[in-house]
Amino acid sequence: MSNQFFSHQPFSPLENSLFVGLIGLFLLPIWLFKYLPLQDGPIHVHTANVLHGFLTSTPSIFQDYYITNLQLAPNWTTQIILTGLMFITSPIIAEKLLLSLYVLLLPVAVRYALNGVRANAFAPAFLAFLSFPFCYNLMFHMGFYNFAYSLVIFLFVIGYWLRHRRHFRLAQMGILLLLILGLYFTHLFSFIVFGIVVGVLNLFQGIHILLTPRRDTLILLKQLVVKTTLPTLVALLPAGVICLQFLGQTSVGSRGPRWTASMFDNLRLGSILTLSSLVSYNWLELVFAIAIISLLLALASYQLLQKFPHFHLNDRDGLLVVTIVLVGVYLLAPKTLSGSVTIKDRLLLYPVLTGMLWLAAGNYPGFVRQGMKWLLVAISSAMLILQTHTYAYFNDYLTEYISTAPLIEQNATLLAINFPTPKDALSRTADEPALWRPPTFVRPWQINLFINASGYTAVERQAVLINNYQANEDYFPVNFRPELNPFEILAADDWELGRQTSVDILGYSDITGRPIDYVSIWRTSDLPLQEEGAQAIFQQLFSAYDLIYTSPQRGYAQLYRRKGFQISAP
Repeated sequence: MSNQFFSHQPFSPLENSLFVGLIGLFLLPIWLFKYLPLQDGPIHVHTANVLHGFLTSTPSIFQDYYITNLQLAPNWTTQIILTGLMFITSPIIAEKLLLSLYVLLLPVAVRYALNGVRANAFAPAFLAFLSFPFCYNLMFHMGFYNFAYSLVIFLFVIGYWLRHRRHFRLAQMGILLLLILGLYFTHLFSFIVFGIVVGVLNLFQGIHILLTPRRDTLILLKQLVVKTTLPTLVALLPAGVICLQFLGQTSVGSRGPRWTASMFDNLRLGSILTLSSLVSYNWLELVFAIAIISLLLALASYQLLQKFPHFHLNDRDGLLVVTIVLVGVYLLAPKTLSGSVTIKDRLLLYPVLTGMLWLAAGNYPGFVRQGMKWLLVAISSAMLILQTHTYAYFNDYLTEYISTAPLIEQNATLLAINFPTPKDALSRTADEPALWRPPTFVRPWQINLFINASGYTAVERQAVLINNYQANEDYFPVNFRPELNPFEILAADDWELGRQTSVDILGYSDITGRPIDYVSIWRTSDLPLQEEGAQAIFQQLFSAYDLIYTSPQRGYAQLYRRKGFQISAP
């Protein structure tokens, strides 16, 4: 980012320095630690590594187990970026570059969108600092890279649409069309929400024109349709057609939505009041999240009070209506959809972002602008320190998890099994990694940090990862060959294989003729296994595998190698 970019913004030199400095500070955790506690991140890296293998001429075991999936799926962007970066650097560094670009772009995207709200004026500068607490949000820590990037593109598309909505020309329509296509190929949710946003804004503008007494009402309505509505629909059309085609051919949503039995539980009101989408690993994050939502509500209250006693909505208040609609979408959304339990946690971010845009239409006294700026800088810095400490803590455990990698032969097959910790072990194991279980009123589930960490192990050894859930989904660019798909053979649930306590390891070889060469175990308790399925796993391992490694740090990681496996000569 050059000074020229910021010279066009209403930031003072000090504010520019603070903004750029915070971006630099927020990049540090990505590069300070080799492994980051991002649940699905390792699997993204592994899938991109497999795709990279298909695009190179070097033969590998990947061609035996995987096929490419060329559906125009709304989940491709980060996989393409990761794969491309792997042509110039290692997979681990490629991931860090991908994450760094996200951290760099999110604050810039927020700032760009905020400055698109007013036609002839910039947004209050302090609002741009609201972006930093959202960088390392829950979805980022879940490792949902496409969703995280989709928020960036969503903000850029909204900002571009707001800037040009009254005078779309052909070139601007073309740019909007390309931006919307990019949004679709990054994540379906953000594409659909963008459609809701522009639809509500167009409808609000039309109603506002009709309810405002004037002689040129019909002329203004015609201008709205010709200059805004139709160009927007044209720009949406290609991505919309592709989206409908994809949904008609894919299994996405085949498991259907599921609401909880209790409507109160399904509303997840506690998540709104605590802004749970900012809460990942620590109860202190909850304190900061409550502080952020309190600041947003205070600013919103101030904005509304400015409209009294003669309450009047102007055309920029369409963003307030959009925010209310998106809150309604959040409240009415199902608990799960297509097997995912994070639907509401994703949807919660959209009304917060559009609410921030509505706040950009307001006027604030100097003491509010200055006070909010420094308060947000302080909160952002405190959150960064807390998250950096968390990353350091979990990096130690992830290093132990991946310590099995050097003992795995290149081009082998690997199954990783993570045993859940018995509840009575928590008080007996001093070194137990403290994965925070949030209160149910905040969020009824927790991040499962180690379920996909084996992706890094597979990347290091160019191994086929049997529990790669992405290869079982038709919205990722690489799939298992149908006759070798372990999720069809070993597990009923797409996401459960890596944490199954009942896996027929030997049955996979009997059915496919392809044995599993290595099995890694992550077990954070030495208490006796109570479940029959877990005991059966070890019975299979003792009969057909040799224990070749136990991690020296805590003994949590173990590696078993198939008996009779031919080790390559050094």
